Amino acid sequence: FTFGNTAAGTNTDTGNGNSMTCNRYAASSSGSLSSLSVRVGNIDSANKAYALAIYANSSSNAPTALLGSATGTLTANALNTLSVSAPIVAGNSYWLCYNTKTTKSAYNNIKYSSGSTPAIYKAQTYGTWPSTFGTVGASWTATYSLYATVTITAAPTVTPTPTKTPTPTPTKIPTP
Repeated sequence: FTFGNTAAGTNTDTGNGNSMTCNRYAASSSGSLSSLSVRVGNIDSANKAYALAIYANSSSNAPTALLGSATGTLTANALNTLSVSAPIVAGNSYWLCYNTKTTKSAYNNIKYSSGSTPAIYKAQTYGTWPSTFGTVGASWTATYSLYATVTITAAPTVTPTPTKTPTPTPTKIPTP
């Protein structure tokens, strides 16, 4: 299953370089995160590096612990996917975050649509994810083209242990 926004946004954000841009989503099932994906617009051909991360949510609506991250090379005007592993628990909320290396505000930006999804931003030099998010630089609502793919954890199959059925002992009937 996926959680987040799988649709290609109709708008392109600006200024995503050297920052953390995140959306918060709740997981509908438990499982193991297998990848994070982001759709971007035009890219800076000199700085194609990007990173995706997932943070646990806290009651203060800011990310707490970094659960997993990965880095890669962007493809322009496309969906970009990275393998990331982390446990996902049904009903919990998570922050899906994007970071890119460029210093050019018109490039390497996430596609989005207007919406009511919580979004946050923080200046962050590309290449490292803080273990906790820290102070949020800004918050608003927008639905970024950013999502997680999760493999549902199957419940273990219970195989009943066969029990031995006692064999009846024949009873001798006396003959008259």
